Amino acid sequence: MLIKNEFDLIVIVGLIVVIAILNILYIRHRISKPFDYLIKQMQTNEEIDIKQLHNNFEFEKVSQVYDGLRKMQLEIEAKNKQLKLDNRDFILSSIHQLKTPLSAIMMNLDLLEMSDISESSKEYISQIKASVDMLNLNSEELVYLSMKDDVVYKPKRVNISNLLKERVSFFSQIAISNEKIINLEIMENIFLDINLIEFERLVDNNISNAIKYSEQNSKILVLLKKESKGVILSFTSVGKEIKEPSKLFDKGYRESKDKDGYGLGLYIIKSICDKYGVEIDLKSKQSVTVFKYIFTKQLNVT
Repeated sequence: MLIKNEFDLIVIVGLIVVIAILNILYIRHRISKPFDYLIKQMQTNEEIDIKQLHNNFEFEKVSQVYDGLRKMQLEIEAKNKQLKLDNRDFILSSIHQLKTPLSAIMMNLDLLEMSDISESSKEYISQIKASVDMLNLNSEELVYLSMKDDVVYKPKRVNISNLLKERVSFFSQIAISNEKIINLEIMENIFLDINLIEFERLVDNNISNAIKYSEQNSKILVLLKKESKGVILSFTSVGKEIKEPSKLFDKGYRESKDKDGYGLGLYIIKSICDKYGVEIDLKSKQSVTVFKYIFTKQLNVT
């Protein structure tokens, strides 16, 4: 073809560029279409339609590889599910077996207290009872952890004023055996729509932490009141200042390595608060630490 002038040259070059771009776009579409389909199926966790893939892409090996990976994924998910169930059954069975000797210990301690024993012996019995109570508390915590992903904890109308009194009464002996005192300032007859077990976990973890980390011969204040913005539940204790408050509710985090525990208590509290939209306000300064929980009117506060 004879090029007569510069204009003809520009037109020819332009046509070549356009044809090249169209070819690139076609090839890109041809290559990317099956991969786009595969990515979409993986993201939506849906099975692959082999016929549709073959229509888009002639290389059968890609679909075979995907099917293999999908099969492996399903097998791993099934094994993980079975392991989780096995772990839960083991925990529940172990706790059930633990409850019987603990109950027997408490019965024998009650009988000993009724007999003619010295005051020092009674003090030892009280300490043993407090330890048994903590074992029971830890057992309840394990049951909740093993069941919380499989059981729906439904809310119901709860008189949290009365429940709070019961939990403080339960912890009183444990506090005394640790040379601490729990004071309670409570407004009567406050009701929330919340699950009883989850509210107990929130309260129990806060009180047990206050007992564990507060100073000897100190007082722990548990306060419950109702304000315009909702119900305020707070736990105040005297002890070491919290260094990393932002990490405190992370799973497995422990502020002090000197104390026993797995760093799960506050993680459980955070998950419960997230479920019910409870605001957490933590302040720790000059040896005074306050964990404040604000239950809004979204929980049908009365």
